[in-house]
Amino acid sequence: MANAQNLSNSGRYTSDRVIHPKLWVRITEELRLPPRQKEITGLLLMGQSDKQIAESIGIALPTVRTHMRRLFAKLGVQDRAEVTAHVLRRMHGLCCEAKCPFRS
Repeated sequence: MANAQNLSNSGRYTSDRVIHPKLWVRITEELRLPPRQKEITGLLLMGQSDKQIAESIGIALPTVRTHMRRLFAKLGVQDRAEVTAHVLRRMHGLCCEAKCPFRS
């Protein structure tokens, strides 16, 4: 299992192997993810199961599933794969616009 990395004061978990920290902050700000959804989304992108997510952040499995349902509804998606695709589309959109944090 990949190690989670503490990124910022507003969110906790993702991996710089998945999305660069600066870009992750921009994406989660645009998606308006609350801190817990940000944590869960980061761990989901790292490939963690619901059970692994629950253990990683110290909450019950049914609570993770409730957060996942709310995240799916917020993003207008049906499953984990669609969450990943949604985040990647957002990332691509940011990098194609002047908002890309890697442009000078």
